[in-house]
Amino acid sequence: MKPLRCLPFITLALCMAVVSVSTRTTAEQVATAPTPTLEQIASQLQSKPVQQGRFEQRKYLSILPKPLLSNGYFLFQSHDQSLNDNHRQLVWQIESPLSSRLTFSKQGILQEQNGQQQWLARGDQPGVATLGDVMTALLTNDWIHLQRYFGIQVLPDSNPHTWQLQLRPREAPLAKMIERIEMSGDDQLRHIILWEAGDNRTEIDFLPLTSVSP
Repeated sequence: MKPLRCLPFITLALCMAVVSVSTRTTAEQVATAPTPTLEQIASQLQSKPVQQGRFEQRKYLSILPKPLLSNGYFLFQSHDQSLNDNHRQLVWQIESPLSSRLTFSKQGILQEQNGQQQWLARGDQPGVATLGDVMTALLTNDWIHLQRYFGIQVLPDSNPHTWQLQLRPREAPLAKMIERIEMSGDDQLRHIILWEAGDNRTEIDFLPLTSVSP
């Protein structure tokens, strides 16, 4: 075989060798990377009594061809240094495409839009208090609250500096609203996927969190 005619075969062989080595290296990294415990993840996260940050949100509905996009900021605070449940509240402010504010608290879910306030749900309605607890616990790394409602599984991650969790509801009433939750991050929460019934889901990306004065 002439040298020039051999060139394509040599190039193909080299490419296959590179792919083989790359695949094997990646597989070895995944296989050898230790899976952290929930306690290790908790110690890695920055826990603060008051947190705020910006988010980008994509809502996927099975009846729509494209996701609904929105962005804004959230603020979690407690009016009591003891973080008593009755004083906890989460403000979820959507700035685009329309301005809308949701406030989750023990009293319920309050919506403010175009200067008008209305209760979307009262805290004494079934499931409302649970939903508020879940939302605030997700954003403040409150594992005690989360473990009340979910079984938490730590998923393997090839990067030793990041983590992934999967949460599945323990009780049927919550499972009707949330099928499962996937969380990932490093020293802070970076990404959440909330899977709902009907193959709908909400994906949320978080920018760095900061602490503020209550």
